[in-house]
Order: sequence, then C-alpha cells, then structure tokens
Amino acid sequence: MSHFILYTIAELAPDVREKFKALCKSDQDYMIDFFTKKLEKPLLKFDINQNDSGKFDSWGVTNVIPAKELLTDFEKFELVPQAILLPNFKLIESEHWFYSVSENNQKDYDQWIDTVKDTLSKHPDSLVALLDCHI
Repeated sequence: MSHFILYTIAELAPDVREKFKALCKSDQDYMIDFFTKKLEKPLLKFDINQNDSGKFDSWGVTNVIPAKELLTDFEKFELVPQAILLPNFKLIESEHWFYSVSENNQKDYDQWIDTVKDTLSKHPDSLVALLDCHI
C-alpha cells in the first residue's frame, strides 16, 4: 500500500475568491467536502479502476489552502506532492519518489520543489486542494 500527495490547483472567479479563501480558515470541513464533490468526475480520468493508464485507485481531499499561503509557508506543510493537477487537468509529475531526502537525491528534490513553487506562483489567486492518493 502506497500513498502520494497530489496538489490540485483550482482557479476561482474574482467574485468568489475572498469568500473561498476565508472559508479555508473558518470552515475547512466545508472546503474538503466541496472539493471532494467538484473533483470526483474529473479525477475519474486518473482512476486505475476506470482507466488502464490511471495513477491511483482512491483519493481523499485532506486540506484546501490558498496558493499564496502555501507558497509563503511551504515548508510548514511538509507535504511535498508527487504530482500537480493544473486547472486544465494536465498532470505534472515528478520523475522521482521522495520517501526520504538524502545526498543521493537532494538535487532532484530541490529541482522538483522549484517546479512546484514555480507552478503555484503562476496561479497566485487560486486554491490548492491537497489530495492523499492511494496507489
């Protein structure tokens, strides 16, 4: 049994951005339920039970965070994703698994972290749903 973290980037309409960002702080359970429902259909594309080239067989939203907050306190969350799902449902995956970081994989890890931060910085007004995926 293995798990990996998937960041899903959700762009928000300007008229609801602040409301949803506030809900991330005041009602995380609502945000988790909301994104669980919103992601159910799009994530079927990545479900190995539905698609032979799928990536996981189950998933659950564990947290929803404004992208700017995640970028500011990235190390605080200690949840490095294995992949990032962009708003257009394109998947960006790390070529490496980082169960632990050592001298052997530090350079690859640093490059992946740079990719994650660069990707998030291109979507500063979005929310990021963190998913725990089972493979």
